[in-house]
Amino acid sequence: MHLDKKQNLWIGTRGDGLFKIDLVNDEIEIFNPSIKDGLSSNAILCLLETGKGDLWIGTRGGGINFYNSKTQTIQSFSKKAGLLSTTVSSIEADNSGHLWLSTRGGISRFDVAEKKFVNFGMEDGLAESHFIFNSYAKDKDGTIYFGCPGGFYSVATKNYEKSDLIPNTIITEFHILGNETAESQLENLSMPLEAIGPTDKLELPYNSNNIAIEFSSLDLTAPNKNEYTYKLEGINDFWHHTKASNRNANYNDLPPGNYTFKVKSSNSDGVWNTTPTQLSFVIAPPYWRSNLAYFIYTVILAICIYITFLLVQRWYTLKKNLVTETISREKDNEINRMKMVFFTDISHELRTPLSLILGTIEKVVKEKQFTLSPLTSQRIYNNTLRMHRLI
Repeated sequence: MHLDKKQNLWIGTRGDGLFKIDLVNDEIEIFNPSIKDGLSSNAILCLLETGKGDLWIGTRGGGINFYNSKTQTIQSFSKKAGLLSTTVSSIEADNSGHLWLSTRGGISRFDVAEKKFVNFGMEDGLAESHFIFNSYAKDKDGTIYFGCPGGFYSVATKNYEKSDLIPNTIITEFHILGNETAESQLENLSMPLEAIGPTDKLELPYNSNNIAIEFSSLDLTAPNKNEYTYKLEGINDFWHHTKASNRNANYNDLPPGNYTFKVKSSNSDGVWNTTPTQLSFVIAPPYWRSNLAYFIYTVILAICIYITFLLVQRWYTLKKNLVTETISREKDNEINRMKMVFFTDISHELRTPLSLILGTIEKVVKEKQFTLSPLTSQRIYNNTLRMHRLI
């Protein structure tokens, strides 16, 4: 329960949302997840009013919610924004206006201006991560106290300094998966990749295309808080974000080509090194897809095209000769036919005069009248002239 500067009484429940009671106008307003742009949880654990009259709301299962008194809108922040746990037990602001939250996962600091969280857990000295709901206090020096089942923790907020040290990122391992005989050229690498040479590339055979790359940051203040982002140019152009618990990238069945792996890291306070560490490598194509193979394929294809051209040309020539020979044979047959007709006609024309002459002579011989009559002589003469014209 909280009474703000405008005489509004805020009542947080453990399952029915948040109630705002206007004591001046006797009006009640309800906030819960069922309302559009409403709360992220019905269970309200703690409330904190800022100097501007805005309200921070700690929930169970929904992170923290920010109520803007001017626009009367609610904005929620949860694990996606970097919060350690979605259950916020207590909220308090330090003298600089930054929020400090006790959660079920530890203590978190929230930069209101940048909207970024810095989390503190077991690796930062906390012996437990369970804090009592709405159990907190702040003294005049700015030290905040959070209650827990075994006592309380004090946070000297004025001693907190965000590290601006830009971390160096290194690639520690380069594994070839599924190829036990292949040796990694980076097996014992423990230095920045510039030591290999900015223009050097690893060359891998086509069957060594399942790889795993491990990386790390040289910021050892709180290694578990370091974050990483990486991408493999040649496969994708977007960055993959990962935590310190998963400092590796696996790629399977990479096709032949040129690749550049890039990785960036942040320190424990979320300061990023914007210059990525990179490693370039080449997966060679199989011999049947090499440049020499494609050259041989081109030569074979050219030979096949040339042979096909010769065969087609020969076929066309043969067909042309066959047509010519067929036409010539038909012409010869026609000439022979015409000759036969001609000789037949000639023989017929010769046969008739000869028959008449032969008949006349046979008659003279049979009658033994060797003196020819004028009619007989004229007949022989006419047929002889006819034969002479034919010759």
